[in-house]
Amino acid sequence: MIRMLRTVGCLLAALYCFVWLRIPEDVLGVVLPIQRLVGWLGLVVVLAALLFNVAPGPGRLARGYLGAVVLFVVYLGVDFLLRFLGNPDVFNAYFDLPLFASDIAKYLASFASAYVVYFTLRRHSQIENTLIRLLLLSGGLSIAAAYGFLFLYFQGFTTDNEVLAHPFGGYLGVWETGGALPRLAGTTAEPQQFAIVFLTPLLLMLTRRYIGRFWPIALLGAAALAISQSKFSIVSILLVLLYLFWVYQRFRVGIVLGAAVLLPPLGYYIATLPTFSDTFDDLLVSGAVVERASNAGNLVSIILANLFTGIGAGQYGPFVGYVAMGNKDFLPKTYYPNFDFLKIFAETGLIGFGLVVAMLARLFGNFFRALALMDDEQRERLLALLLGAIGIVLNMFIGYEFLHVFFWVNIGFLMFLAERAFESTEPATKDPSGVEPNAVGAYRV
Repeated sequence: MIRMLRTVGCLLAALYCFVWLRIPEDVLGVVLPIQRLVGWLGLVVVLAALLFNVAPGPGRLARGYLGAVVLFVVYLGVDFLLRFLGNPDVFNAYFDLPLFASDIAKYLASFASAYVVYFTLRRHSQIENTLIRLLLLSGGLSIAAAYGFLFLYFQGFTTDNEVLAHPFGGYLGVWETGGALPRLAGTTAEPQQFAIVFLTPLLLMLTRRYIGRFWPIALLGAAALAISQSKFSIVSILLVLLYLFWVYQRFRVGIVLGAAVLLPPLGYYIATLPTFSDTFDDLLVSGAVVERASNAGNLVSIILANLFTGIGAGQYGPFVGYVAMGNKDFLPKTYYPNFDFLKIFAETGLIGFGLVVAMLARLFGNFFRALALMDDEQRERLLALLLGAIGIVLNMFIGYEFLHVFFWVNIGFLMFLAERAFESTEPATKDPSGVEPNAVGAYRV
């Protein structure tokens, strides 16, 4: 089991940027993203580790995380039972049991992924640099794939194969715009996701430990963010500048002057790209703007009408279809309204939303506190992972990243780094299990 734990942790790091990679629907009858499959495998390993009390036990921060996760999952289960017992006809109205089960499975895969990364590092802290290098490798391969897809686009290559990347009109990982440059989605579902999934590897490449070797890939990655033509790429670039300003204090004046010189022409260039210019010209009739505004309005209406317990996990599509058209199957089964936080609030109510927000607030508060307790190298590492996670959280206000595994890889890493910083300032205490954190053979099952 211990070897399996390390294997799953390494896979989660290596697959970080390969969000789309999947077993297609025509193989098993359902789409299975590889990241999520690894997350489910991680769930099995986590449950086994907790069941057999594999040492070392979770630290204070991780115990709080596990407690919040258990409360949230138990709440979803109890809410489902009460909803069914209170109104058995709910299944004949809008409630879709497979979608509920699917959302629960996604929550479990995501939450388990964070703990797998955390526990792998806590038990085998010597592989920390290995996992970081796997994140860098994932970012580098993802950027190489994105430019490879761009080359294939200009060669006119098309395919309907959707294992590695999303084929937009037959173009792998590339969204045609009608302009000189298409939009890059790379190894993710769409350009907006691409604009954030590379952020964490990019920031790690810019640490003093790695910048000497990875700066060319970092530059190509920053250019790819702009080519994605996602509005959110602006946020990612600003977070990169913030990181450089924070880490390279000797060069702050140069960074500020460089940003002042480069940002205006870069902003003008981005504004002239087809996606941006079309949105600015047709703000009120842009398809994406209209659809998102409609979904936001629906979510707010659902929240106001179902404040405390929501409509049930995964039920947005069936509920809107039932209320608007009298048919819970009106919207596609895979329809997602974006606006992660509003969706969680609408589906799980004030109780579920409150648990999620409290968990994240506690975690991020501790991550920031840990910065002051670290040496320079560890601080740079934690800050890169933290700003990467903040970028993903900011995207959750308009996007759909909460149930994607890569965000929780950041959380697992951050929990380990923060806990180690806190424990370094506390008096040494012996683990009651008597097993050292890096013991190789203990509790092998």
